[in-house]
Amino acid sequence: MADRVFQLTGSCNNYPWGKQGQQSLAAQLCRKTDKDFQIKDDEFYSEMWFGDYPDYPARVLKTGELLKDVLDKNKEKLLGKKVIEHLDGRLPFLPKILSIAKALPLQIHPNKDLAAKLHAKDPENFTDPNHKPEIAIALSKFEVFAGFKPLSEIKPLFRLPALRRFVPADTTQWTDQTLRDITRKLLTADEDTVKHTEDLLLSTSKSDLGNAAYILDLLPRLRQQYGPEDPGSLVALTCMNFMVLDPGDALYIPADGIHAYLSGDIVECMARSNNVLNSGFCPPADRNDINMFTDTLTFKAHSKGDMLLPGKETPKSRTGKTRVYSPPMSEFDMLRAELGPGDEDEIGESGGPGVMIVVRGSGRMEADGQRFELDEGAIWFRHNMRSPLPLHLTLLILPSLSLSSPTPGPSQCALPAPKPPFHTPFTEITTPTCLDSHIPSHPSAWHPWTHKPHCIPASDTPWCVFTDAAHGLSMITTPDEAAGALHPQTHLFFGDDADDGALFSFSAPEKMKLLKQRGRPYEVRDIPGKGKGAVATQRIGRGEVVLVDTVSVLAAVEYPADVLREEVQELLRVAAERLGEPGRVMGLAKQGMEDVMLTNSFGVTLGGKEYMGLFADLARVNHACKPNAFIHFSETTLAMTIWSARDIEPGEEITISYVDAGMTSQERQQLLEQIWGFKCQCDLCTASSDARNASDSRRIEIRHLQDEVVTLAQKGEFNKAVEQTERLFALVDEEGLTEQMSGMYEVPARLYYHVGNLEKALEYTLKFKHEIDGYAVPSKQGEEKLKMLEGVIARIERELREKKEEGDQVQAKNEEKPSNTA
Repeated sequence: MADRVFQLTGSCNNYPWGKQGQQSLAAQLCRKTDKDFQIKDDEFYSEMWFGDYPDYPARVLKTGELLKDVLDKNKEKLLGKKVIEHLDGRLPFLPKILSIAKALPLQIHPNKDLAAKLHAKDPENFTDPNHKPEIAIALSKFEVFAGFKPLSEIKPLFRLPALRRFVPADTTQWTDQTLRDITRKLLTADEDTVKHTEDLLLSTSKSDLGNAAYILDLLPRLRQQYGPEDPGSLVALTCMNFMVLDPGDALYIPADGIHAYLSGDIVECMARSNNVLNSGFCPPADRNDINMFTDTLTFKAHSKGDMLLPGKETPKSRTGKTRVYSPPMSEFDMLRAELGPGDEDEIGESGGPGVMIVVRGSGRMEADGQRFELDEGAIWFRHNMRSPLPLHLTLLILPSLSLSSPTPGPSQCALPAPKPPFHTPFTEITTPTCLDSHIPSHPSAWHPWTHKPHCIPASDTPWCVFTDAAHGLSMITTPDEAAGALHPQTHLFFGDDADDGALFSFSAPEKMKLLKQRGRPYEVRDIPGKGKGAVATQRIGRGEVVLVDTVSVLAAVEYPADVLREEVQELLRVAAERLGEPGRVMGLAKQGMEDVMLTNSFGVTLGGKEYMGLFADLARVNHACKPNAFIHFSETTLAMTIWSARDIEPGEEITISYVDAGMTSQERQQLLEQIWGFKCQCDLCTASSDARNASDSRRIEIRHLQDEVVTLAQKGEFNKAVEQTERLFALVDEEGLTEQMSGMYEVPARLYYHVGNLEKALEYTLKFKHEIDGYAVPSKQGEEKLKMLEGVIARIERELREKKEEGDQVQAKNEEKPSNTA
């Protein structure tokens, strides 16, 4: 097979939960390319598979050969060295289209350890040793049970008479083990108990069921599908999240994650496996051992939002019309392009073998110097090409599409020439991590670093981990940046006389002295709905330093787009493990260092270059849209300072804002979900719609006035600029953003000086100085600004004294004049 791009046909199956006849999207898409496939009106069509897995395998459309056989004969060319060496020379993912008319079995997919044991023990039923995390993207309205609900939502249900019997008698406090025991009791209940419990639930009022009142609608449907004796209904309805997804919404199901799809059409992609453990929504003979099922389950509770996998913008999409769905695993990503009539996109180069399916519409694609027509239902395979990204399944929804693709050179273990852009809706996997073996082995050659740099060659320059364990810092950057732009910034860490005292030599030593004397004024506690958070243990006065935290990991923002997913994980792992206290940063998230960086890092600028900075202590301080504390980063010491914006009382959570103060509620929520993966539930974001709208209106006007003031000042219209400044700060004060937006003080200080209002000019200059002075660990620019401001303040004070003296002299002369009396 010499072709670099070729078309496939899929294979349909007929599980009884599938949709019937022409109602099945899986059957319709299967028929689009396999002209011999006939849809029968009385047949159920549940899935179309289009991978190289032995069950329901894909075939090459032109020749009829099995995709597996073609890949076996052309492994090096079509898969690449990495897939051959690390993934058994098979596609590391399995894509499917599902058309669901009734509930699939209540199931989990075993993790890798259990899968390997089950496969060795029972290869007939567990056909591979792999795990099976999966993504599902809705193509229509999609109903699903996924993951366990928060315990706060489950506990009230099990106080009801219908369910009270399933709670262990000795339960005083609910834990994950409580939920495990309840799940086991529900799944092992006899048929009469299940039926009686369901009858009691159906007689329960909506008010007693509260947020779970949907049970009254769903339970009759499930009983009609699987009878009144199936225990899956009780577990799904009382313990699991019931979710309704719209087209384009995506769901991530981890290995060991309990789920049951209920209805709808989806495209699903999973790690290459077909292992499953069933416990409900199926005949008793098809259920696996319940103890094994419950012992394997992950009982971590999730909100519905936790289960969703948002599609994100990808720099590989020229027009931004293609979204990427990246699960927290390394086997694959999914891309989804939805284009309207006349739209087109160019999708940048990606690595490894890739598969694409057109689920609706038609268009055309240019790749490998050829033009291909993209008809509805078309499935395409693409061979391996070098790129930084992991494998993708690409989903296209397009009435019209035009894509083009130059051809890059082959993958190399040395540093290849710069690669041209690759525009196609596929993603490939490239060769495994290749470490730089040419770095000198003697430690003296690594100065100022304590470890030999750990490097991974990328497109035109290697990315490396540089660590100074003595000072608790790892950097992920290029050798040039480490040797050049960063080096002058790190003199306080690497100088011969460097010590922790360097952090305390700043322009306002009395604040740090207070912090050192009293100790840390907070402790980390569990915060409902937020995880961990910082809570004040003593009164913190306004303007006091709360925390000075030096950066633990600095990572150049562009490096994840220039190396493979597993290489990203490798660099982050090495960066953390080489620190003096690796657990201090690795314990910030449960999914590994990639998750730690994604959910806990802050953007910082160093030498004009953008970095992601991980501050282990700062990561425990949560966001609020009207916070009580603020942060500042110092390029001089690589430290972040938190200081209080107002008095903070003992027991009060310390919060900072992760986003710009001028953003509206919708803008804040979008950014917080996109970057940090959570939805803000602060007082402002949960206020009434009227209150939020009023706040948004003020913030929009604040942004407008900021621009207008600058424009007026540039035109020399200082009096008008002053008027608008006064209006601006009135809105800032009304919105409660005075401290958060204190960086604006320099503008009114200058304006008031220009119009001759020295009193106001001094007021705002002092405020501006106070703001910089409060940084505690200033940047070099901050120190220079302070010196400048001290000079400005001295000049204004001198002019005020002179003005007062002139006034006093005038008044004295007036008093000396004799009065004219009649």
